[in-house]
Amino acid sequence: MSYILLYPAGSATGTLEDMATFGKAFVSDNTPLFHKQETLEKMLEVTSFLGDTDIPNNCHGLWASQYAVDTLGHNGNTNACSANLVFDTESRVGVAVLTNEIGESTFCGGIPSLIFGNPADNKSFQNTEITEREDVSGAYIYTRGFRKGFPKLLTYLSFFPVKSTKDEDVYAVASATLTRIGNHQYLFDDGEGQTTLVCSDMGADGKMTMHIAGMDLVRDDHFYLKLAAIIIYAVMAPICIITLIVSFIIFLVKKDKRRKKSKLLPTIQIFGSLSVIAFLLYLILGCFPITPSNNRVFCIIEAALALFCLASSLVLLKSTFSEKEKKVFTVIQQVLFSLYGLFVYGFTFFFELYNFWGC
Repeated sequence: MSYILLYPAGSATGTLEDMATFGKAFVSDNTPLFHKQETLEKMLEVTSFLGDTDIPNNCHGLWASQYAVDTLGHNGNTNACSANLVFDTESRVGVAVLTNEIGESTFCGGIPSLIFGNPADNKSFQNTEITEREDVSGAYIYTRGFRKGFPKLLTYLSFFPVKSTKDEDVYAVASATLTRIGNHQYLFDDGEGQTTLVCSDMGADGKMTMHIAGMDLVRDDHFYLKLAAIIIYAVMAPICIITLIVSFIIFLVKKDKRRKKSKLLPTIQIFGSLSVIAFLLYLILGCFPITPSNNRVFCIIEAALALFCLASSLVLLKSTFSEKEKKVFTVIQQVLFSLYGLFVYGFTFFFELYNFWGC
C-alpha cells in the first residue's frame, strides 16, 4: 500500500477488537498462537538490552517498555493511523489503542501510562545513586532512517535536540524534558502524559548514543552545519528563480541587446533551482514508497544537474578572472553564483542524491 513508508510494514489491517484478541493470546495459558506453550515462553525471552545495561529492550520482536511495571508490546504508524499494543505478562493486563492520526502520542502513549504507571515508580530505578554526570546535550538523529542513498537527506529533517539547563540533571528537548535518574539513565517526559526510559552510552564509533525502546539516536556533532547546508540548498532555489524573472523583465523593459551578459549565470541558476524542485516534486507527488524505477530516474536527473552546475561554474569562474574591464558588481555576482553551482554539486554528492542503489 502506498501509505506504508517502511519496508517491514506488513500492510495488515484490522479492528481494535482484532488487536485486543491478538494481545490476549500473549498472556493466555493456552495460547492459540503456537502449538506449544514453551514456544511462547521462548518468544518472550529477552533478545536485546538497552545499550550496555541489563534493562530489556526487545523480546523476539516485542519491544520492552518500562512503566511502573515492565511491559511488552509494539506500536507503529502509517500515513493515517497510529496503533499501540502493550501488555504485562505478570498481571496479564493489556491495552490496545488505535487512532486516526499519524504519530499520535496523547492516547497511544498516555493510556498505557495511566494503566501501567510512571517509570519513575519502577522499583528498578529507585534509590539509584548518580556517580557519573555525562554531558548528553547536542543534536541527535534517528538511526531508523536511511543511512545511504538520496533519502538520507530526510534523516536530517527530523532530529532530537537536547539542550542543557541550569539543572545539570535536567535537559530540555523542545517542549519536553530529559531528566537524569541514574548513571546513563534518564526519563523522557514528552509533556503529553507519556514518560519513557532512555539509556545512553558511547557507541562503537565513539559517538554518544541514546537508546529508547524501538529506536536509537546518535549524536551528530556536525548536525547544524548539515542543516544549514540544507536550508541554503532550499532557499537559494526561489532566490535564483526571482533573480531570473527580474533579469528577464529588466531585459524586456530596457531592450538593451547590445549589453553582453554571460549565459552561464542563468544556466547555473536554472540547474541549481531544478535540483531543488526535482527533489521536492519527488516527495510531493508521492513517489514513496521507494521503487527502483523511481529511484533511477530521480537520481540520474540529480546527478546530471549537479554535473551541469559543476561544469558551468568552473567555466564561469575562468571567464570571470580571464576577461578584463569588468564591473566589480558583475565580478562579485558571477563569483557568488559560481560558488552556488559548486555548492549544488557538493551538496548532491555529500547527501548522495545520485545514489539509487544504496537505499
